[in-house]
Amino acid sequence: FTPIIIILLVLSYMALALKNIKRKSIYFVPFVCAVIVFATLCGIHSYMTSDDQKIIYSNTRYGDSFVVISDNKALVCDVAGISQSNASQSAYYLHENHIGKIDEYLITDYHGRGIDTLEELSSHTDIGKIYLPNAITYEERILEEMYVEYAKAKGIEYCTYDSRGGEAIDFYGMTLMVRNVGNRQINTPSSICVTFANDNKIFAYVGLGAYSTEMGEKYLSGLFRENIPILFGEYGKAER
Repeated sequence: FTPIIIILLVLSYMALALKNIKRKSIYFVPFVCAVIVFATLCGIHSYMTSDDQKIIYSNTRYGDSFVVISDNKALVCDVAGISQSNASQSAYYLHENHIGKIDEYLITDYHGRGIDTLEELSSHTDIGKIYLPNAITYEERILEEMYVEYAKAKGIEYCTYDSRGGEAIDFYGMTLMVRNVGNRQINTPSSICVTFANDNKIFAYVGLGAYSTEMGEKYLSGLFRENIPILFGEYGKAER
């Protein structure tokens, strides 16, 4: 409500300056009331639609997921397949932050997935756009086609990205970098790492299977040198 305080201070100064001008007082009082009402409504709207950036982490036995909120928009980052519990939690977080839908849905990999992950989430809320990792194996290409067909049927925008090369995804002032640091020949579960960054802060999620490979160890060493906060996901804990 800082803008409201500034406006009230300005109005107070104007009132003092005009208090002896009678012919303007008849217009001044309605003007002050209108500005106060307008400033109050703007303050309430600003409070209800806060553009604070948040990362809300949740976990079930199906895997890890994040609700990323920035500029009153929401992105769900699905690390290992969304369960019914994950989907309902995501919808709850949207409601708590006064957000009507998921603007973007980011799928990190195809391991252990089916189209039901997207269906489950879309049963709780609308989805504007989905990001799909580039399919490499035959099984992944089949899943990618299923996601694309579902998106077309529901009128959802979709695009692919390169999770092996660490392609950046921009999201309303925040950048997400998804890296699959598993073995390129073997689909290592829980080998996904995601970096969230804005102009001032950086934070990383690391799947617990990520440091079981040479690529994962190299990626982690880089994170530790940068001295940034790291969250080790619950999914794949058995691979510690």
